[in-house]
Amino acid sequence: VHGFVGESSGRTKEGVSILSMADIMDLVGDGVVDYLDMDVQSGELPLLRGHGAIDLIVQRVRRVQIGTHGSEIHTRLRAMLLEAGLKLERELAYNPETARCDSSARTGRQTEPSCMTWTEFGPVYVRDGLLGFANPRLLMPVS
Repeated sequence: VHGFVGESSGRTKEGVSILSMADIMDLVGDGVVDYLDMDVQSGELPLLRGHGAIDLIVQRVRRVQIGTHGSEIHTRLRAMLLEAGLKLERELAYNPETARCDSSARTGRQTEPSCMTWTEFGPVYVRDGLLGFANPRLLMPVS
């Protein structure tokens, strides 16, 4: 789904519809969503603060991955979804150095240690933060 997101729908921005979480769930129909990947360019908090958005995720989404665009957004989203009962499975902290690193991409600065996010696989260049959650209520038991 491509569009602007927000707490409520019905408005348009630059000729593109603004979608709420309820609108997104309506588009995919009834039932459980196996995986929801959100990269909404700083619209994360308005989308998830919308009426019933967190409840919809808890009721209908097995796994959700969210690209975060700022340290405060990352911290607040993490707390909101943990409080809702989701289990944090993957986290890459938002790196505020990425704006500086991006602006100097032609010079190769992206390989500087301050531009890297450190993972169990080693250093990687990641522009956004990342939060990956599982919903224990909807995960199928492993046999």
